[in-house]
Amino acid sequence: MIVNKNLQVEAEQKNQQKSKKRYMLSYTLFEGKNKSPRWIRSPFNNQEEVKEHISYIVTQELCGKDSFSNLEIISEDDLDKKIEDTLSLREYKFGKTYQNIADRSFDEKLKIHNSIQEVSL
Repeated sequence: MIVNKNLQVEAEQKNQQKSKKRYMLSYTLFEGKNKSPRWIRSPFNNQEEVKEHISYIVTQELCGKDSFSNLEIISEDDLDKKIEDTLSLREYKFGKTYQNIADRSFDEKLKIHNSIQEVSL
């Protein structure tokens, strides 16, 4: 009985994770003294991570350290929509690399996202 209950709780937690909306952030960051541009793409963020990311880049700009432009926040669900028979919006905007990530399982996407977040912080 306890084993079944634990499995049920685990399944419900996975379903809740899957139902949380995820977003791709894309923007140009101008950093350093020369204000060198860098295109930032950060896939598979939850709502809280989006808020933290935006807060960080706005704070950097207000402090005069870095600046940004062309901020886009796009739902991962919208990026999966096909704009042509064989081309998703994700592939159209960001190329095949991000489409290959999108084709993976939820757990694999989360693992990739977490490894990217660790490197960027």
